[in-house]
Amino acid sequence: MSAVGTAVFRNHASGAPTESSLGQAVGADIILARIVVIVFIFFDVIYAPLKLGLYRGGLEYILYAPKAAMALLPILSLIYIRKTGSMMITFILLLAMGVSAIIGYHFFGSIPQIAFEFYIFFPLLFGCYYGAQLWSPSVVKALTILWFVASLGIIGNFFGDYPWSGLDLEIDGRAVHVARAWATDLGGVSRLAGFSSASYSVACQLMVIGTILLFLEKRLALKLVYSIVGFALIIATTTKGAIAAYFVILLIFWSRKLGNRIYMPTLIIASLANVLLPLYAYHQYLFSKSISESGVSGFQYWFIGLNSFVARIAWFWPNVMKFILDHGSAYWGAGLGGMGTSVVLFYDEGVQIASADNMFLYLFGNFGLLAVIFYIFLVIRPMMVPWTSYYRFAKLLILLTVLYGVIGVPIERPTFCLVMGSALGMLFRRRQKEGARRLRPYVRNRYVLSAAAWREEGAMP
Repeated sequence: MSAVGTAVFRNHASGAPTESSLGQAVGADIILARIVVIVFIFFDVIYAPLKLGLYRGGLEYILYAPKAAMALLPILSLIYIRKTGSMMITFILLLAMGVSAIIGYHFFGSIPQIAFEFYIFFPLLFGCYYGAQLWSPSVVKALTILWFVASLGIIGNFFGDYPWSGLDLEIDGRAVHVARAWATDLGGVSRLAGFSSASYSVACQLMVIGTILLFLEKRLALKLVYSIVGFALIIATTTKGAIAAYFVILLIFWSRKLGNRIYMPTLIIASLANVLLPLYAYHQYLFSKSISESGVSGFQYWFIGLNSFVARIAWFWPNVMKFILDHGSAYWGAGLGGMGTSVVLFYDEGVQIASADNMFLYLFGNFGLLAVIFYIFLVIRPMMVPWTSYYRFAKLLILLTVLYGVIGVPIERPTFCLVMGSALGMLFRRRQKEGARRLRPYVRNRYVLSAAAWREEGAMP
């Protein structure tokens, strides 16, 4: 069974960096997994120019290589090398997907539609399987570079459009979308996408990578850059869900004592909002109490784009729920592939509400009432683990997921999906108690996470 190398944390309050290594060999599967993570996030960050270049060169299949590796590596690792403490939660997710795939085939009868949804979930399963073992110092260095690349993409977009902005390529008689060029409904403010496929994609990249680097970066100056500059650039994308989510994460991260107190109330409120807001919208639809944008108080115009949230309640979420119930059932949803990009690609490209714009609706569409169970565990599990550095890292990543999930779908954002899976793997990992007591002396500060601390919290086999 292979061991894991260095993990680095730092006390952001005291500013005292700690880096500790137990000098153990890193398994080949872990090294490959980390390489795949770097390449996968790199592809996501420069997706638009990469896609344009590969399609014009007839090499578009390379785009699918990282996810193919994500599907293959855990299988080879499980067969030939190791078992991980995250196997159980990974198996449960696979089992749920398998059951939902049967239901999806019953309702839609499309194997490609179901297969593509599996493809969407590959990063989540991969992250869940490897958990904390993905975030080594070498990966952190790569993430630092990729964060700056994504940032430069947005800054460059301030001065003009890129060649791929709003571009569609015609390949084999069909249009292939490269990058979305659009503006806000109010004021016509351009939504900057940088090197990514859309403004919300690059906003998620900056938010998720920035959150990871806040914890794993040792230098205070860079932490401030990720906080201040990162937040400003996310605002520039006008992605409301990312703006709100990252603000809350920054508040909790920099508030050493306050963070622990407000975490659980925030997680519970955000989880309830995920579920109750779309249900309320559907209730309004059923009883013909529709909400028109013109009937909402003028406060929505104080901030560019709040009218889009009203539109979600007024017609978008009710139509998402109606689509799910019309094509599926109230118990099983529409089955795997019944909501998301797979619907547009393999069922009807004219379906405008396939994105769901809410994580609960997306999960309910694919898994039915299992989505409710998922949210219950998502709230209960963080209550069961301490506010130590290892779990604080995972808990804030989960909170980030739930916050953004109110008006977005993290699973369909590749980097976000991977990190969400890693956080689940960390939270639901089987704890390794053997050897914990002899490692305890290495942990000097409960806010500083060294390699020994990762092992003590069950991060390593």
